Amino acid sequence: MKTILRKDQSGVAAIEFSLVFALLFATFWAIISYALPFFLYQTMNHAVAEATRELVKYESPTPTNATDELKKQLNKFLPSAFFDKLEFPAPIIKPVDLTGNDEDGNPVTYSYKTLSIKVVYPGCNSSSLRTHCITPALNLLGASIPNLGPYTAETEIRLSRS
Repeated sequence: MKTILRKDQSGVAAIEFSLVFALLFATFWAIISYALPFFLYQTMNHAVAEATRELVKYESPTPTNATDELKKQLNKFLPSAFFDKLEFPAPIIKPVDLTGNDEDGNPVTYSYKTLSIKVVYPGCNSSSLRTHCITPALNLLGASIPNLGPYTAETEIRLSRS
């Protein structure tokens, strides 16, 4: 059987390409838009952990030392566009008392202090202008890509035991 090409279908490939390209672009945008925040989240967790490791070197770390160390660690990994969007709540030093038993079964109370360090990414939903978004939002059929909420990276370090 002989196939006859019709002359009025010469632009079909361009139309099909434009439809497929829109879907491919939306998928590509979604991947990039979600990969950057996950990179930021992982970097925040790493920086908080590294800051606490560095605080072990101090004889008596303070909340100011903790905030400075955290910012220094984040500056190693993040460009200023990311860094400027982060919030740094004041570190907290709190006493902790634990009761337990020693080797002989006698009750013992252990007292020490902990330093809690935190960094917060406010997310894209926190403002109507979406000024905290890492990447611009792409709105498709009522869905916004990315649509991320706030994220917190936090850790504690034991300072001293009395």
